[in-house]
Amino acid sequence: MNSETICSELLPKLDQSRALLMTNESRAMTDVTPIYRQHSPVVDAIPVVVSMPHSGMHAPSEIGQLFTAQQRNWLRNTDWYLPQLYDFLVGLGVTVIEATHSRYVVDLNRDPAGDLFGEFRSAVIAKENDHGDAVYAIAPSQQSLMQRLARYHAPYHNTLDEVLNAVAERFGSVLLLDLHSFMGPIDNDVCLGDRGGISCAPEIAARDFFLLTLCCYALRSCSRPSRDRSRQSAYLLQ
Repeated sequence: MNSETICSELLPKLDQSRALLMTNESRAMTDVTPIYRQHSPVVDAIPVVVSMPHSGMHAPSEIGQLFTAQQRNWLRNTDWYLPQLYDFLVGLGVTVIEATHSRYVVDLNRDPAGDLFGEFRSAVIAKENDHGDAVYAIAPSQQSLMQRLARYHAPYHNTLDEVLNAVAERFGSVLLLDLHSFMGPIDNDVCLGDRGGISCAPEIAARDFFLLTLCCYALRSCSRPSRDRSRQSAYLLQ
């Protein structure tokens, strides 16, 4: 077989490989879902900021392909339809930040200084959902887990900090509402969490905001601690 014959057989295959590579690169470039969406007030702003850390349903292909089929199709622990439920908030002067990525990519309500990969209620990236079902069919590498912190967790909280500081600077103080939803079993209309009193100033926690049945005994481990309780207070609300 001479060189001309080899080239004539190889060139079409090289062209096909190049075309496939370009197609894969194009697909990768289409996965540009933002880490979060920020919604500014459409009326005069008030000193209230809302965070929706578990509203996201997106999983990048390189992460989603590691999930079990059940988790890919369900994303059980999503806080469903929160952006639609609370779309009126910007009309009240509230600044809203909503997560776009699934909590199975990273849980934005978990401490990055704690467990990286492990229990659902403590780790930034959960091995199992809240019912003990495996999230992963293929275990992620340690390097990829660390990359998720930098790529998905840090940008959300950096922006949240910037917004809270800006609002507190403008008004003197700010209230952060960390919004969620979940399936029972409770009889209460609303559950409030203040990490046992460490995320919210006492004078805020003592107020009766709602003409609803409340439970304040749960949800102590999830709400974001206040960086500066003299200016920032935070409630987790479900």
